[in-house]
Amino acid sequence: MRAAQRQLRATWNFSSDTVDPNSVLRLPLWTVNCKPTLNAQHLAPKNTSFRIPLTAAAQRDSPSSGLRAVTVHWSIDDGATWTPATVTTVGGNRFVTIPHPNTTGFVSLRAYADDWANNSVNQTIIRAYRIG
Repeated sequence: MRAAQRQLRATWNFSSDTVDPNSVLRLPLWTVNCKPTLNAQHLAPKNTSFRIPLTAAAQRDSPSSGLRAVTVHWSIDDGATWTPATVTTVGGNRFVTIPHPNTTGFVSLRAYADDWANNSVNQTIIRAYRIG
């Protein structure tokens, strides 16, 4: 297997307007963060259903409306094919669950989030973490 070559791509869609040139208006840019818990070798376990904490947030002090949807897809072939992941909310916290195969390699993640004003982000991390 070749060395990890992590890639990050993100596309934002948002509405904006002119503002007073003496003021600051932060854009409603969303981000989705997945923070897997890895072992001492920086690996996630293979052959298991792996739950990852997930957060979605708009830029602080921006005029975003409430979060409408978050979806996540995963890939084990560097994004050639994608599979929907399960996103759940437990006690106000979001998690994404990915069924790791019984193999070693890398997991790539693609996340989409949007709000009620149709501001959105579509972000992809190729080789987000390794399973083994």
